[in-house]
Amino acid sequence: MKKKSIVILGPAFGQFPQMVAKGFRQNGFSAECFCYAEPPDGMLQRLVWEHLPRVRVHAFRRAALERVLRRVSKACEDAASLLVIKGDAIPVDRYSVLLTSVKCPKVYWMMDSLRGIKDGLARARLADMILSFEGTDSPAVGSLPVPHQLVALAVDPDQYFPIGSAQRWALSFVGALYPNRLAMLDSILSDTRFSQELHARIVGDYRSEINPFRTRRLLHAYPSVAPYLQQATHWPHERINSLNNESRVCLNIFHPQSVDSVNPRVFEICGSGAFQLCQANAAVGRYLDLGREVEVFETAEEAADKAFYYLNHDAAARRIAAAGRRRVLAEHTYKTRVGQIIQGLKRNGVF
Repeated sequence: MKKKSIVILGPAFGQFPQMVAKGFRQNGFSAECFCYAEPPDGMLQRLVWEHLPRVRVHAFRRAALERVLRRVSKACEDAASLLVIKGDAIPVDRYSVLLTSVKCPKVYWMMDSLRGIKDGLARARLADMILSFEGTDSPAVGSLPVPHQLVALAVDPDQYFPIGSAQRWALSFVGALYPNRLAMLDSILSDTRFSQELHARIVGDYRSEINPFRTRRLLHAYPSVAPYLQQATHWPHERINSLNNESRVCLNIFHPQSVDSVNPRVFEICGSGAFQLCQANAAVGRYLDLGREVEVFETAEEAADKAFYYLNHDAAARRIAAAGRRRVLAEHTYKTRVGQIIQGLKRNGVF
C-alpha cells in the first residue's frame, strides 16, 4: 500500500466530507478533502443554476467543478485511495473520466438511497469497493462485480455534545419538511393534550420561501404545525446542537426512503445528550437499544402518547438520553465508523 493518505471528494452539504476526513486522521491516515457544489434547494436559486446560461452560470459552474476535479486527480497520484461521497452532482461522463484515470483504489460511499442518487449504480460500478447506505439497496448493489459494505453515518462529538442549556422547548424537530414529516408533526401537535401554549420549535426548509401562495397553502394544510414553524435551510451543526440541548423531546422522523437506514440525526441527537423520540424502522435497533437508548414510535398517536409521557417523566427521559450518548460515543463516532470502513477495505483487498 502507498503511504497512508486518503483523498476525499464529496458535496459541501453538511460538512460530511470534512467529518469523514477527520475520522481518517484519527485512525492514523492523512486526508485531503475536496468539495463540490450541489444544486441549491430554493426555487429561484435552482432556476439560476439550471436555466440561465446567458448569465454564464453554467460556464462558471463547469469551470469550478473542473478545477476541483483537476486538484483531485493531482492529489491521487500519491494516495492510498480515493473516496467519493455520493458524487451525483458531477456529470456521469465526467465522473467516469475521473475514476478511470485515477490509478489508486477507488471507494464509492453512496451516503444516500439509490432513489436519491442519479446514475447511482453506474457510478458504483466504476469503484473498487462500494459503501452503501440503505439496506434495501443491498440486492441491487450486491449484483455488481464490486465488494460492498453497509455503512451508516455517524456523529462528530466535537460538533454534538451537552452544553447545559436551559430546556426552553418541550418538543423540537429539525429537517427538511417533506409532506410525510409535516403530516406526522401535524398529527402529533394536534393531540388535545398539547395546548396552544406548548413550547415547540419546528425548524426546516419547506421549499416555499419565495412563493407566498405555496406557503399559505402549506400552513393551511398543517394548522397545528404553523405556530411553531421556522423557515431555515442548512442550519449549522452548532445551532442544531444548541436546539437539541434546549429541547426536552427531540423528534426524529425519517424521509420515506429510509426503510432500512437511519439519518445522521439518530446519532447527533444522542451525541447532544438529548432525549430522542424516533420513528421506528428496520434499522434503528441495529445501532441503539430501543427503549433504553432511544424511544421509538410507529404512529402519530403513539408518538404523542410517548412525548406526553416523557414530558411528565423527566428522569426517565434523562436516563435514556444519557445511555444513548454513551452508546454513540462508544460505537457511532466518525472515528469508529471510519475504522470499520478501513477494516472492510483491508478485508476486501482494497488496501
